[in-house]
Amino acid sequence: MPSSQHRQDVSSTKTSRALRRQAARSPSTRPTEPGTPKSRPRILTFDTNTEPRKSWKPRKFHKWESPLLMISFFVLGLVFSISHCVLYASLDGAIVGSAAHQESNLRIGTALAFLAQITLTASVWQTYHQLIWRSVKKGPIRMSTLNDIFGAETSVLSFLNLDMLKKFRLGYGMALFAWWV
Repeated sequence: MPSSQHRQDVSSTKTSRALRRQAARSPSTRPTEPGTPKSRPRILTFDTNTEPRKSWKPRKFHKWESPLLMISFFVLGLVFSISHCVLYASLDGAIVGSAAHQESNLRIGTALAFLAQITLTASVWQTYHQLIWRSVKKGPIRMSTLNDIFGAETSVLSFLNLDMLKKFRLGYGMALFAWWV
């Protein structure tokens, strides 16, 4: 039968193991010893000067993704707009053969106009997002203003924030333009 001293040593070993496991699970707090007051959580700082891991490969396409999307949406929008104009110019003065032929021409024209609007608006919103990140890098912006800047794409009420108008004029105008289109 083990002695009481041996049992106490085993329990203290288990306690220290439990404390080490707690420290491994929660790096923001220091483990506390039994019988001592709880210690405060440590403040974690992030070192921004660290090198990326060697296993990471630099993404070459990622830095060109946004400009390519902006330009491709804009070019597609122009193509759809010009196609819409050319279609209606070719139909101007033509004699309609039947109601079905007239409806199909209207459907094609409406589809081209819709696709032109969607792609041009997507180009504006893509540019808007890049402008957001550029303005955030410039200087401090209040959190409510930042929330409204990001929410302008989905909520018209975001335009009621006058701080957004003061600090983000060009983006404010772009967002209003995209909503009006």
